[in-house]
Formats: sequence, C-alpha cells, structure tokens
Amino acid sequence: MVALFEQRMSVVCRVAEFKREQGMPILQSDREKIVLEKAKSLLKNKDYEQVLESFMTHLMSLSRIQQARAQTLDEK
Repeated sequence: MVALFEQRMSVVCRVAEFKREQGMPILQSDREKIVLEKAKSLLKNKDYEQVLESFMTHLMSLSRIQQARAQTLDEK
C-alpha cells in the first residue's frame, strides 16, 4: 500500500505542475465528482460503497494538499 501511495503522490506532483502551467485551480469539484462516480461504478461489492466514497474523498483531499505543497516548492 505504501508503494502505491508513493506512486500516487508522484503523479499528484506532476498534475500540480500541469495545473500551475495551465493556470488551473487545484480544486476541481466537477472532476472529483466524476472520479468518485467512476470509482463507485467499478466496485464489485456495493456493500462497501460508503466506505469507498469516504476513502476516495480523503485520498482526493490529501492529493489537493500535496498539489498545493508541490506548487509552492515549484515557485521557489
């Protein structure tokens, strides 16, 4: 899990750079809703839907925090 988390954060940093270059905001609520719905649609056991939604929401929150940090570091 830790290795996947590190991979995710590496991608998040690249996304942050792209957003900064394109003048895009870090938070894109509409995109996050789409990602969340797609994740729920891939879930085989629907009993886990609420837990998955919570997990994804937290993961996206952590991703936004890391994007903000990455953009701050890029500006230095």
